[in-house]
Amino acid sequence: MSKKVLLTDEEQRKELIAQLDEELASRRENVLERASELLGFNVAISSLHGKIGGKNNTFTDCVNDTFINFQEFYSVWLNEFNNRCERNGVKLHEGGSLSDLLTLFSDKDIKEYTELFLERNFIKNYLARVRNKPEESLWKIWFGNDVVFGLFIAPAICPDRSIRIDRSEIRRASYNYWTIGHIMYTGLYDPEDDSFYRFSDVEEFLKLYQKILKRLSKSPYEKEVYARYIDYLLNSKDILSEPFLIPEFRYEGLEKKCKYRVDFTVLNPYTFKFVGFELSPSSSHMSVSGIKDKKQTEVNEELKEKWEKEMHKRNEYLERYGVTLVTFTDSDLQDIDKCFSVISHVLSERAEQVNDIKKEENRLERLIANG
Repeated sequence: MSKKVLLTDEEQRKELIAQLDEELASRRENVLERASELLGFNVAISSLHGKIGGKNNTFTDCVNDTFINFQEFYSVWLNEFNNRCERNGVKLHEGGSLSDLLTLFSDKDIKEYTELFLERNFIKNYLARVRNKPEESLWKIWFGNDVVFGLFIAPAICPDRSIRIDRSEIRRASYNYWTIGHIMYTGLYDPEDDSFYRFSDVEEFLKLYQKILKRLSKSPYEKEVYARYIDYLLNSKDILSEPFLIPEFRYEGLEKKCKYRVDFTVLNPYTFKFVGFELSPSSSHMSVSGIKDKKQTEVNEELKEKWEKEMHKRNEYLERYGVTLVTFTDSDLQDIDKCFSVISHVLSERAEQVNDIKKEENRLERLIANG
């Protein structure tokens, strides 16, 4: 397609599906005629679609596997088809579902039609095909200190006004998890009002981030990170797809005396890398009060307790949420731009694209030539 389509956008997906429908319809008469000649009987459209589209769950695991894009899906589909043909010594025109497919693929027009047909099916099921399903611990996340909000995946309001997670909608949700688009779609849950705080536009969300969350922070280093994240978003070409830089990610949710909070956290839905960032000057994290009046053994014991608490925090966030913690020390924080470059790298990281289609196409051509 000459026009670049953003497949995370539902309207653009519908537009592309309509274009593929039109392209398939224009090729259909010729393809049915060629398929009937090759297989030796009159092939109806339902029969053809059953042969080429009925193998999705045979050649791939559409229910459990995820794919970066259609190219990866199609390469996996072809790979398994080729494997089965090679294992079974399948030849052209010998009957059976594999042989019929191999025979059909010997015709260039039918093969191109098949690829378009599979692409349309992939795009119709795009969100469920490309995304992982997060662990249950991340379906609801809570963040903040003096003011606490919740960000939920696929929330549903029950008749009694309680909030549940619609498990069937998690992989079908029309937004990327933990992104600005996610916040714009579901809003943020306000536990004090027992309702969702919704935003009319991104600017309104940025005001909350800057005027409330940033202002409540008592750390000058945190305020610098808030400011740089806002600039990062404003410079983005697709702000809705950007991961939310979560402030004060709470280990124990709504517990008033929350055991742990992480200064900033990125849950990247594209790579499924979860990274927390601690801004840890020694003055606030490893200081000992009244040190002049304490013996060295007492000082050492307090430092030991603080160190153990930091290590337990790391281990428990990793175990419960899969979040790895990165710590910026005093010397790191002297260059806050460098610190944010580490954060922005995690924010901007996207999954690598895997494309083995050419290799599978060559295998298919050899099978046809040997048939």
